[in-house]
Amino acid sequence: RLFVSEQKQIALMADEKLNSQLSHRLFAISCSEMRIIMAGWFWYELTENGTVRLLRAFGGAPEVEIPEEIAGRSVTEIGDYCFAEKDTGGAHHIFAEGVDEGQAEEMFQELYRRGSIRVLAGEYIKKIVFPKSVVSIGNFCFYQCSSLTELVVGNGLTGIGSDAFMNCRSLRDITVCGGVAEPSGLKQILAQRPMETE
Repeated sequence: RLFVSEQKQIALMADEKLNSQLSHRLFAISCSEMRIIMAGWFWYELTENGTVRLLRAFGGAPEVEIPEEIAGRSVTEIGDYCFAEKDTGGAHHIFAEGVDEGQAEEMFQELYRRGSIRVLAGEYIKKIVFPKSVVSIGNFCFYQCSSLTELVVGNGLTGIGSDAFMNCRSLRDITVCGGVAEPSGLKQILAQRPMETE
């Protein structure tokens, strides 16, 4: 028979073990969730050529690197109003690296509801890195992205939509990845930007 003090001690040890298990479990979930959040969430649709047109990007920080492939398909286009505050809505697929397609919708809604991720658009977004596979960006793509300061694109980007950079007052740093002699859409980008862009 155990004395009362011994019973309390055993109960305390059991509580500590349970708390430790819960702590490890919560930490594991947190790390996994953080990895997914940092990888980014993307709404997309397929083009007539079977490539990806990006419609929206979501994440937990005001910077995003667009993957070269989504769901095994090359990302070639950035849709109209993609990074604008305006939500164009419409049908779309959801993608996040390492997330099963069948669970993506439910997981996305939960993270968005909790505020773990938000739309990377408008005055919130500060830096965007596009892969070399992107060849065109749509109309008003960066409309009202007033805090966007840095943009990285590949030299394959040659199609720039109408007023794509309207009211991007803070954009000062544009990097084009490619050879100096290779064609790019830099002139088209600069034509829509103030003279102080570097």
